[in-house]
Amino acid sequence: MVNVSDSDDIRGNHLCNPLKQHCLMNLSNGAIIIKNAGGAFGLNAKTKNFIYQFNNDQNRYPDYPNLRSIGWLLKTQDTPNEFDCRNMQEEACIFIYTLSGEGRVEYNGTTRKLSPGEAFLAEQPGPCRYWLPKSSSHWEYKYLEIGKSSIHYWQRIIDHYGRIIHIPPDSQVIRQLNKLFVFTSMKKEQNFIMNSMHTYAFIMHLHQYLQEEKMKDTNQHALQDCLHIIHTRYHEPLSQAILSKMTGVNESHLFKLFKAEMNISPIQYLLAYRLKVAVSLLKETRMPVSEISIRCGFENPNYFTRVFKMKYRVTPTQFRTTGEGPMVNVSET
Repeated sequence: MVNVSDSDDIRGNHLCNPLKQHCLMNLSNGAIIIKNAGGAFGLNAKTKNFIYQFNNDQNRYPDYPNLRSIGWLLKTQDTPNEFDCRNMQEEACIFIYTLSGEGRVEYNGTTRKLSPGEAFLAEQPGPCRYWLPKSSSHWEYKYLEIGKSSIHYWQRIIDHYGRIIHIPPDSQVIRQLNKLFVFTSMKKEQNFIMNSMHTYAFIMHLHQYLQEEKMKDTNQHALQDCLHIIHTRYHEPLSQAILSKMTGVNESHLFKLFKAEMNISPIQYLLAYRLKVAVSLLKETRMPVSEISIRCGFENPNYFTRVFKMKYRVTPTQFRTTGEGPMVNVSET
């Protein structure tokens, strides 16, 4: 939280250095408006809010991404706490990242809460509004307002990944967000080109993070689909090529997924599961070994006997006759 009395970190020492410059306006509510070469600061000693509005040369570089404003806000029940994107006239992209407390957002008739570690993506004008709910004592968040040159790209991100996303505070996205606050505090670097460079880096880090998270979800779904196929269709003639086709993942990638998550290949897992089912049938039924072999997906009984002995050091018949052999819990797989 920005505190004008701090002097030992970025929130106080750097961002409050502009207090030493010319003060344009001292408002009755405690807010101070300060101007420097790059734009105007808004500091409020009472609410401890910080806002910086950039003076961007967008007309010279109409296609460049740019940061219009940046802020670190603490909303309480004693302060105005609602913002409606529908009432805004100028196009912009909005990024809000909750630090503490809880906020509420509404978009397309849906209301959601924003908890610490969650980001909200919006556009203005747009079908969104956000506020501090009465059930929460406060809502602390950082926000970015990115210029209209990025609006079409921003909308594609929203359409593809949604408006509310969880982002860990140690991620590259939040590190880049914090770098934007550092950039804001450095008067000598506040020019449009530097602004555009830092803004572009933030958008790229955000997009990369979302792509990687979606890939993780896709990989997890593919792995679970493959496991389900093995558990329910182990008796069928399955191969890695067939599993790959059924899950929609190429063979090489499916192999890497299994090695990373299960420490074995898909075919090794399939074989182990078939053998565990065979152990269960040997224990619980008087079914002939040859039939067990077929029911477990082994077309050749001799091959079944060979791999069973390699795995458990006894043949299926020896296991059934002596009652000695593997202690296997089929449910573990």
